[in-house]
Amino acid sequence: MDPVGYHLALGATERHVMSARPDAPVRPDRESIPGGGPGRFRRSTAAMLRQVADRLAPAQPVVPSSTTRACTS
Repeated sequence: MDPVGYHLALGATERHVMSARPDAPVRPDRESIPGGGPGRFRRSTAAMLRQVADRLAPAQPVVPSSTTRACTS
C-alpha cells in the first residue's frame, strides 16, 4: 500500500469523523452579497438559456387526439 495514500486517507477519515462530534468547530454562514451575488447570475443565466431553448424548439400546442377516449366507468 502506498504510504502517501494511506496518510491522506487516514487524515481525511479523521477529519470526517471529528466533524460529526457535538463539539466540532462551526463555521458561520457567509453574509449575502449585496446586489444578488452568484444567485442573481445563476437566475439570469437560466432565464437566458430558457429563451434560447424556446427560440430553437418552441413548445408545440397539445391537441387532444380523436383516438383517445375518456374513461367513463
